[in-house]
Amino acid sequence: MSGWEKFCDGLEKVGDWCKEHWKEIVLAIEIIVAVTCLFIPGLQGIGVGILTGMLIGALSGAVIGGLSGYAQLLFDKQNTKYVKIKKKQ
Repeated sequence: MSGWEKFCDGLEKVGDWCKEHWKEIVLAIEIIVAVTCLFIPGLQGIGVGILTGMLIGALSGAVIGGLSGYAQLLFDKQNTKYVKIKKKQ
């Protein structure tokens, strides 16, 4: 296998990794841009806006996830017969 083929195989592995982790990459870029904007005069409002939007998104996602999980728990309890298993002693 030549050096060029090894290089292309390495690029393919990097591409596959990026395809699997694109959300984390975008999140890291967004955080870097927001924090950078906080230190550039005139762009603090943009940085604060980005960070505020991220915080609102995270909190609303947590609330919605918690409520839907609780609703699913209630639904499962109403539609499932639970069997008690005795522990062997």
